[in-house]
Amino acid sequence: MDNKIEGYPIYQWSKFTEDRLEQFVVRSNDFYDFIAALDNIKGLIAGNISIPDNQAIPEPLQLPTNPPEEPETQIIPECPIHHVLMKERRNKSGQTWWDHRFKDDQDQWHICNGKKERVQS
Repeated sequence: MDNKIEGYPIYQWSKFTEDRLEQFVVRSNDFYDFIAALDNIKGLIAGNISIPDNQAIPEPLQLPTNPPEEPETQIIPECPIHHVLMKERRNKSGQTWWDHRFKDDQDQWHICNGKKERVQS
């Protein structure tokens, strides 16, 4: 079983500073690169390694993001027989269909799918 989530690193480690204003993070998909980067960060935290003043600190890696999906605008069909809007229905197994329901003068419910109408039992 593959536990890797697409777009995210396999190995990750992080540590906050004591005042919790900064966070050190190491991420990598390669184990040996991860260990090397982790040793560098632990050395920085311990004060054993310093970054020269003329060396720029690299920008944090941005994980890929999926563009936001446009919400689908669903067109609600109109019953060609009764000229009212239909309602989408769904059963337990996930099947969907469109119909509308109404009461007649005798207080009896009817179901219409736009093609045929029946009395609700």
